[in-house]
Amino acid sequence: MKIGEKIVKLRENLGFTAGEMANRLEKSFGHENTITLRGIRKIENGEVRPKVSTLLKLCQVLDITLTELVKDTD
Repeated sequence: MKIGEKIVKLRENLGFTAGEMANRLEKSFGHENTITLRGIRKIENGEVRPKVSTLLKLCQVLDITLTELVKDTD
């Protein structure tokens, strides 16, 4: 499974949309350090390879570790 697909699955298992995830990121990291909805969609669709710092932010919102996120991904 690709990392973007895994993010979608984890997000959906938590019951929130990509937009809600963007809002949670903004609340956690502030407007200047957040990941936009467009950015989340690009990551989820495999259009971009996120930086480790971005993955760490996503992990915090998804309540998982970076190891859990990248384990068993392509």
